[in-house]
Amino acid sequence: MFLGSLGDTVMEESTSQPAEEPIDHTLVSLPKDWQWIKSGEEGLFAVKMVFIGKRFHNLKSIRLMNKEVHYFAKTKPLTPPHLADKYQSIKELDDIFKYFDDAPLCEGCPEEELMLLQIDSTKDADGIRKTHCWRSKSCELITLPGEKKCQSCLCLKKLLTKRKSRVSPMDKLKKTQTELKNIRMKNQRALTKIMVIAIHLNDLSCLI
Repeated sequence: MFLGSLGDTVMEESTSQPAEEPIDHTLVSLPKDWQWIKSGEEGLFAVKMVFIGKRFHNLKSIRLMNKEVHYFAKTKPLTPPHLADKYQSIKELDDIFKYFDDAPLCEGCPEEELMLLQIDSTKDADGIRKTHCWRSKSCELITLPGEKKCQSCLCLKKLLTKRKSRVSPMDKLKKTQTELKNIRMKNQRALTKIMVIAIHLNDLSCLI
């Protein structure tokens, strides 16, 4: 009985795995504009803050938790298949940060001819019309280095291009009329400003 217990003890000791050493994340070579911001129950966060316009914007961020990597672009979670989701060493983390930092943000479909399409994006199953572009509802937000669009937005562009070719002459006429109306309104506003300035200058000349 004693030998059996001793044997079990020896076996347990021989099969036990050494505890993994914790990774010192301060040794990670963060790319330019990246910084650690907080750590806690939700993990350790690093963000890329970029000054655009008059304020800083959270362009990209990474959360590390239990040696798993979670990606965010403009605070929106990402699940791109070409990015690693786990790490085991500082070297792997260095590579993860560099690759994610170099990955371009997807530009969507900003082409002018596509933005002129008269499509109700609230009823469209494939894309959403934003202020400056169309964007696929499945947009990955980032894309491969050297590319401008993710695969979802590339597919959306092809679909919108096909729809553009089916636009009727009447629709084209309506677009032209709308554009001309906008131009006339801009010219009218500009003329009004010029007249106000002229009146003001005339009043000043009378005082001299």
